[in-house]
Amino acid sequence: MRKFFLILLCTCIGSTAFAQDPADLSPSPALKKLDWMVGKWKVKAADFVVSGQALKLDAEMSVSWEGQFLKAKTRHEYTGGISFSELLMIGYDAESQKYVASAYTNFSPEPRKELGTLIEGVLHLESGPWKSSGGTSFTRIQFSKKSDDKITFKLSLKLADGQWQEATAFDFERVKE
Repeated sequence: MRKFFLILLCTCIGSTAFAQDPADLSPSPALKKLDWMVGKWKVKAADFVVSGQALKLDAEMSVSWEGQFLKAKTRHEYTGGISFSELLMIGYDAESQKYVASAYTNFSPEPRKELGTLIEGVLHLESGPWKSSGGTSFTRIQFSKKSDDKITFKLSLKLADGQWQEATAFDFERVKE
């Protein structure tokens, strides 16, 4: 009889734990401030300078909600046949009040980790050290809403002397469907 009550007690406690509401998997209010990024975007023949070499790039970006994250998938095609693809997952850490992001690219087997802020509508993300095919680098990116149909993207790279150099800046245009 004692065994029966013990099993009954464990069953009641266990069922109560599972009956609670699951965690809210919707984006946080802070992350929802980036809703203007959602959509399909493209750019044609933008200038990109890396290591003093000027390149042209065509790019596409698709941004959508993935539960409590903002997901951005990009594909870049550079002159000379270089292709770059990336999956960027952006979340928000309420405790630190920072945007947190992980980027997965075809340039590295390890993710690029970024922390950021939203200042006057501009999302600023800065990476820690990131090992890619070109060696270890640090990046700083910015996304800003120029209009309902344009997003400005800026990329800066940290030089050996610790200074930041802008590598590119261009406008993505919304793809009308």
